[in-house]
Formats: sequence, structure tokens, C-alpha cells
Amino acid sequence: MENPSHLFALHAESSEHRPAVPDADLYAPPQLDGALSSDGDVPEEWDGTSPRLVIRGENHSQEANGAAAFVDWLNVTFKFSPTSTTSITELDSRLREAFGFGLSRNRKRGHLNYEMSWELGREFGIFATGGGSVGGTSFLSISGTGCTAVKDWKAVYELLQALQARITRVV
Repeated sequence: MENPSHLFALHAESSEHRPAVPDADLYAPPQLDGALSSDGDVPEEWDGTSPRLVIRGENHSQEANGAAAFVDWLNVTFKFSPTSTTSITELDSRLREAFGFGLSRNRKRGHLNYEMSWELGREFGIFATGGGSVGGTSFLSISGTGCTAVKDWKAVYELLQALQARITRVV
């Protein structure tokens, strides 16, 4: 089926068809001065005048890793019933070592049937604990911003293993 001619205009420099819009040059694909890399995705040189190409599922590591994933949200539960301020302080220390941030502001309210909750880092997520209906568990939720702030995912993995945490959501 052909596109109605009144919706498309012929691009002046090629035979490519584009939607007819005011200032169509604003919607033109970026012009790259450099050659593409060997995999054809990322320009080896960038002139700074056009946006960098976006690659879905980016991996910023220089090493190939077929098991790597981009984590944009993480929720876990684990057995933890605070018995004192000391146990919360100890958990905070372990979170800071693994994630690079820990408990910050006491939210002075519950969260998802947990009686107490704290903000993590600078609004990087929530830690919640306490309550009869949660089976002696605590809840840790790391937002996309928090996942970006994580310093060492291997240390996070090791902490979650040590806590025998159960992943309840990963996006």
C-alpha cells in the first residue's frame, strides 16, 4: 500500500521519503564525520554536533560478557528482624560496602505492610522492615537511579547471597 503523498515529502538530497513536517531538517538523521566501528554500531570519531547513536542494552565494559544485563530496578526480600539500633546500623554498613550507599532518611512510616522504612542514598530506593504480616522478612527496593549509582555489582551479589535474599523483581 502506498503512503498518501500529502503526508510525505521527498527529501531533497536523496530518494528517501519522510513525513512532511515544518523544519524537516530538525528531524534528519545525524551526520557522522567518523567511520563506524568494526561492529558497525558506534562511530569511532564523533564531531560533537550530533547525538551519539543509542545502542539498546549497552554494556560499557571493554570485555565481552554474554551473561551481562542492564538492571533498571531491583527488589529483594530477606530474613531480617531488627532487634536493636545496632542491627540496623550493621545492615546499613553492609549496604554501604556493597552498594556504595546505605540508609539515609527515616521515612517515619511503613511501606507495603512493613512497619518501618528508610530512604536509601539520595532517593535511590527504600528499605523496609518490621511487621507481623511479613513473616520476619525485610524489603529492599533499588530504583533505576539507584541501580545506576551501584559501585560494584559483584559485591551486591555477594551481599544478597550472604543475606539469602530472594529476588522479587528485576527489570
